[in-house]
Order: sequence, then C-alpha cells, then structure tokens
Amino acid sequence: MTISKRIWLLLMVLCSLGVGAVVVRGQDSGGSTHEQILHALTALQRTVNTLQVSVSAVEGALNALQQDVNPLIAANQVNSRFTPVLTAPAYTNPTAGCSVVNVSSETRTIVVSLINTTSLQAELLGQETFTLQPGRSSGFGDKLNILQYAVFCSFTVIDGTRADIRASGSVRFPGDATRERVLAAE
Repeated sequence: MTISKRIWLLLMVLCSLGVGAVVVRGQDSGGSTHEQILHALTALQRTVNTLQVSVSAVEGALNALQQDVNPLIAANQVNSRFTPVLTAPAYTNPTAGCSVVNVSSETRTIVVSLINTTSLQAELLGQETFTLQPGRSSGFGDKLNILQYAVFCSFTVIDGTRADIRASGSVRFPGDATRERVLAAE
C-alpha cells in the first residue's frame, strides 16, 4: 500500500473516531441508549484495530526507509578519492601517473589504482599499495599505448578516511613539460 493510500486510510479512521464519539454522546436517534453505546463501542474498536494496522504499516515503511538511508554515510567517513578522467592524444606516447600524500598525523595504508576507461569496460592498468608516514607522498606511472588515452586514478585509504589524504592524477608528454595535465582527486 502506498504512503498516500495509508494517509487517506488514517484520515478515514480519524473521521470514524469522530463519528463514534457523536454516537456515544447520544446524538443518534435509533434504539436504546445501551444499544447505541454498544454499537458505538464496537465501531470504535473496529476503528482502533484499523488504526493499529495503519500505524504498523507506517512503522514498517519508516523502518524500510531507514534501512535505505543507513548506507548513506557522511563524506568524512568515506575512504576513497577519484580523479576526473585524464585524456591525451595517443600519438604523443603520454605517461599517466597517480600521486598521493598522507596529510594525517598517523601512518596510513593507501591503495592507488590507475584505470583505463577508453574501452567499453574499465581496465586496471596498475595498482600499488603504499604505507605512508605522516607528511610523506608516493605514486606511480604507466606509459600509455595507442588504446590507452582516457584514464583516472583511484585512491583508497585502508585504515582511515579520505580526509587523511590529498591526491592527484597526471598525464605527461615526453619532451614537452608545458603540456602536463594534473587533476586533483575528489
């Protein structure tokens, strides 16, 4: 049952409670007072039962919503950063690289991956795991062949959060340092 249907059902239940109260006060003209009270109490019990079912359904819907929301954790608890895609003309024989620095006050272990996105499926070109002391940096690069000209870097902090690192990806062109492209990871 959808939430809008449940709301309408709840409104009908509340209206029924109001009708039951009117009957209990003796403003209905049929039968004896005891019969009216008995009839009103029976109607009220049905209404309360229906209300309980509606409340249980709303509770179930809220629990399901909470379970859907629980995986959405705060950004400071996420442990990965990614660069945007870096592109380069294949004929230039570029080199792509990923660099990371530990900006926390603790030693951190970081998995750095260089991923090719040129083909229909992403391809892992290289992956290194670094254990970095506070303030230390590291990285690696890979020469791109003719099919590898759209890449990005992935950085995963194994024992911390993304706030513990700063990272970047770069594409370098042999013999032309002025054309180097560097993008920060987010």
